[in-house]
Amino acid sequence: MKIYWSVNNPGRWFLGCEDSRVVVRAVDEAVEKAADRAVEKAIDEAVEKAADRAIQKVVDEAVERAIQ
Repeated sequence: MKIYWSVNNPGRWFLGCEDSRVVVRAVDEAVEKAADRAVEKAIDEAVEKAADRAIQKVVDEAVERAIQ
């Protein structure tokens, strides 16, 4: 069996034989979960970078005030 991308039903995967194709919901769910995890990871990384920049800004300002 092979996994096919549906032409007639965009966004769906099919597990198929030469004579028939059957929708495999597990594949759809796995793809959706992977996409959700990727988005969550991207958000986490963006928040972490923003926090790092904010901390660095506070440190830089404190150092500048200490020097003056």
